[in-house]
This record gives sequence, C-alpha cells and structure tokens, in this order.
Amino acid sequence: MITPLLFQLMILLTWPINYSIADSPAIAKRNCPTSCGKVSIPFPFGVGANCYLDFHYAVNCSSDNKLFLRSINLEVLDISLEEGTMVVNHPVLNSCQNNETKENVNLKNTPFFFSPAKNRFTGVGCNNFASMSTDLIITGCLSVCDKTNDTMSCYGIKCCQTRIPSFLNLQLFNASVSTINYLTEREQECKYAFLVHQDWFEEHIKTPEQIQGFEHVPVVLDWGIYNRWMDRLVRNSSRRYLSTTNCTNFADSSSQVPVSRCKCLKGYEGNPYFFQGCQGNKKLLPLCFNKHES
Repeated sequence: MITPLLFQLMILLTWPINYSIADSPAIAKRNCPTSCGKVSIPFPFGVGANCYLDFHYAVNCSSDNKLFLRSINLEVLDISLEEGTMVVNHPVLNSCQNNETKENVNLKNTPFFFSPAKNRFTGVGCNNFASMSTDLIITGCLSVCDKTNDTMSCYGIKCCQTRIPSFLNLQLFNASVSTINYLTEREQECKYAFLVHQDWFEEHIKTPEQIQGFEHVPVVLDWGIYNRWMDRLVRNSSRRYLSTTNCTNFADSSSQVPVSRCKCLKGYEGNPYFFQGCQGNKKLLPLCFNKHES
C-alpha cells in the first residue's frame, strides 16, 4: 500500500519542483545547466541524465559552447518557452556539388514541426525552379536573372520565396532545384533551395552572393510535449498549476500522437512545464482545462 508520504516522494522524483516563491522562476530542473553559450536551456530540454523530459529533449553542450539536440543532431540557436519555438541550424541544398535533390532532417515521430508561420521556402539562383516535396510537390518558386537589373529581389529576380502550407504539420520534406531554361548563359551557376527563418533572412541576406558557402541557415521549429506527458501533468498537478497555466492541443505528429503546448496565464511567469505551475501576484482563479487523450 502506498502511503501519502511515499506518493509525494514519487512525484518529486518524476517531475521537477525547482523554486521558492521568493526566488526568480526557474526554467531548468534543479542542479541542471540553465544555458550553453548564449542559449538558455528550459525544461523539458536538458543536458545530462534526469535533466530532460524524455530523449526527444536531450541536448548536449559542446566544448566550444554550442548546443545540439541529440534526437535530430542539429545545432540549437534558441529555445523559447513563451512561443513554443526552437531555432536550429538546418542544411542548405545547392547544385554546386552536382546535388539537385536533398532529403532534409527527419522530424517524424518527434514533437517538433517546421514552423509555417516563421519560415519561408527559398530559392536562389538564375533560371532556378526550387521545389519542396513530400510524396508530391507541395510548394515551389521560380527565380530568373535580368541582365538589365543586377539587384536582388526575392520576388523572382535571383531569389524567390513561398510559404509552407499551414495544414501539413510538416516534419519531413525534400528540397530540389532544376534549370528552367537551358539556353541561357548562366545555366551552370549554382542554384540553392532551403527553408529559412524569414526574419533572419531579411536581416542578414542582402545579395544572392551571400548565400554561397552557406551549408546551414536558421530554421524555426514549433514544439510541444506529447499528451501522455500532459495527462501525467494534469493528474498530479495542484490547484496552483491549473489556475496559473494553460495547455492546449497543438498538432498531431506523423505517428498520430497529439502534442500540447503550455503557457503561463497573463500575470504569471516561469516554466509552464513544472508541476507547481507559473508564478505571479495575480489572484488564483479556477481555469477550465481541456485535456486531449493520446
């Protein structure tokens, strides 16, 4: 028979309870690294045993202070609890090495998705048809070179961009480039196709020549936690958790397992993936919590 004291100890061992009311809200589990270089590491992510929720969120900090997500082996540039996003360095396809098609990082069977809101599929080069496909082409764009206009425009002159269909919950795609006019003088120039964080692209890329030599560019992933973890969180959560934190179904992965994203309610702060919920001075009010079964 499990005594009340033993039950409380079991909860402490299975989920982090990190901070006192007087302290600033913790983002990582106790005695776990909170950052690597300039990148913060909030739970459910973590470095080292017992610091992450499960293997999907295990990260390593390299000797040169670069953070890598072990499950997909990509460098992590940023993790946002508030937005439920993560920025990673993602590979760029180019035709310079006689490679015109490339399968990108596989996110299937993970709680990560290529963000349709924050990324753009991009093609760079003359006479280039850049396309993104799964089983079929799902999006693509054309870029040409105008001899009378040597400036870069991502509306079709040397560069083109298109959105990802938002209904796909995209976790895997192929990028391809192909020549659209073999009679032009510039048909042998390198062509590029890649997904990219649009804000980064607009801030840093001013000419097509800047893309040359790039093997990776920042890409935004949406993330959440599987609802099997959400169910455990709800079953063991206190009134404080339910009245400071809100979790909603976010997406269905390729394995058809629902994924949820949690946020602190207005007036509260901290990590919404801890049992004790978020912190703040706002009076606690009941919250209707919608649970999604996995």
